[in-house]
Amino acid sequence: MRARGRRLSIGVALAVLALPACGQASQVPNEIDDDVPGQIDVLDTKISALRDDPCHTEPAQREPRACEKFVTQLGNTAGTMREIARGDHERLAGHAERLESRVTDYRDGRCGTAQPVEEDVCVDALVDLADTLDEVRSELDESTR
Repeated sequence: MRARGRRLSIGVALAVLALPACGQASQVPNEIDDDVPGQIDVLDTKISALRDDPCHTEPAQREPRACEKFVTQLGNTAGTMREIARGDHERLAGHAERLESRVTDYRDGRCGTAQPVEEDVCVDALVDLADTLDEVRSELDESTR
């Protein structure tokens, strides 16, 4: 009986200690901070990671459908670039548009499937994506100096 009472006391004490933390949840902001410098850092990290991908480093040697995830990530990156371009980095908008266009070329060619329209079209799309990613890297390097 004593052990049971002791466990109950410990449980109540822990609950009382946890109550102040519950109030902290209401203090979390509802909106994500649109801190452009922070977004640039995130974009920089994304670009660096994507440039290490074999679909970027050797696009002509990759089977196009093996790069579907890479291409999807590039599409998401283009969206991030558009958001950042609304701030102080307007020049990223043109790069985002080109990147989205290259992603569309890849998808229109059904390059992420077992039956692409033409293998050469898909390889060209991957090479164009790699080149565009390098252009984005150069733009980031220039704009963050």
